[in-house]
Amino acid sequence: MLQAPLKLGSSLLAAATLLASGLNAAEYELIKSEIRWSGSMPAKTREDLVSLYSLQVEIADDGTITTLNAVVDMRSIEAADLTDKSRRKLTDYLLSKDFFHVENHPTSSFV
Repeated sequence: MLQAPLKLGSSLLAAATLLASGLNAAEYELIKSEIRWSGSMPAKTREDLVSLYSLQVEIADDGTITTLNAVVDMRSIEAADLTDKSRRKLTDYLLSKDFFHVENHPTSSFV
C-alpha cells in the first residue's frame, strides 16, 4: 500500500491511498481519497472534508508517484461539526466572494 499526503497552501491536506498488486503502474487502483480543509482563529479550529472532482496520477514502475493533479469541488465545502444555523452561516461565508468566491471559482486544483 502506498499513501501520499499532499499540502495545498496552508489549509488543505490531501491524501491519496493507492493499492498495487505489482509494480506495474497499470495495476494501481485508487481505493480511497480524502481532501481535508482546516481553518483556525485564536479561539478555535474548524476542519472538514471537501469532495475530489478529479484526480490524475502517474506512477513509476517502482511505485513512486511522479505526477499528481487533483481538482477539488469547492462547492462541497462545509463545516459539518456545527449546528444547522452556524453551519449554514460559516458555509455561506466560505462560499462567498469574501473568501473562496466559489461562484467564480467552483473548483480548485493543485499539482
